[in-house]
Amino acid sequence: MVTNPFKFIAGALCLDFVNTVGAWVDGDPLRDKFVHADDLKNWARLANLQSPCTPMPDAILRRAVVLRQALHRIFSAVIGGRAPARRDLDVLNRELTAARSQEFLQFADNGYCLQFAEAPQRVLWAVVRSAAELLTSADLARLRQCPGDECGWLFLDTSRNGMRQWCQMRICGNRAKARKFRRRWSR
Repeated sequence: MVTNPFKFIAGALCLDFVNTVGAWVDGDPLRDKFVHADDLKNWARLANLQSPCTPMPDAILRRAVVLRQALHRIFSAVIGGRAPARRDLDVLNRELTAARSQEFLQFADNGYCLQFAEAPQRVLWAVVRSAAELLTSADLARLRQCPGDECGWLFLDTSRNGMRQWCQMRICGNRAKARKFRRRWSR
């Protein structure tokens, strides 16, 4: 049985992309899930962004890793109430410019939609479009970072009261509760 190394739980494609590491510890990725170009290709396929037949060059993987790091720092700055670093915005804007140059309108039975040309970098284009939409939306106020040990994943808090703490209650939340319980009873 093959297990899926990727989870799509963050509430925005760009956040699921940033969460393609085992954890974020002090701003650095721990257990990177994008080791080979095929890893990015698999993530793109699971996110319904590309056909499995689309080749994924190593150069696109390198751009993806740089973009992921920049997005993590940008979103961390948002959470911390700080301005992002210029170099990170430059990375995002460079990829966004490339993406916008490849967008086109397509008519379907139920109306118009924006599409991208079929290309390996299409995965990056979808991610930066998602990031731009999130950064310019009211949903940005619901951006959170999981405080779980060796987690640090980003997510949108879509709970009614806006008090969601964990990326996933059944994983990070339960671990935290179990640690708290063990500490209380080990005294």
